Amino acid sequence: MLNIGDTVKVISGTQYYDEAVEFIRIGTICKVVHVGEDGIGTVPLDFPKNEPYFYWEKELEKGELVWTKSP
Repeated sequence: MLNIGDTVKVISGTQYYDEAVEFIRIGTICKVVHVGEDGIGTVPLDFPKNEPYFYWEKELEKGELVWTKSP
């Protein structure tokens, strides 16, 4: 179960009416801003905006960002 504030990666497109669409490019890291019956609302970390893009939980992968220093 995803919660508001979780970090996720988009792993597939989503269904929008009868079409498969890619609102956010696959592989993009996002933050969860809404959780409800209508899906999981996400915004990209590198380009946050006011309106979230909605995906189903199976289309997202939960994870975390870890800072590593370059050599």
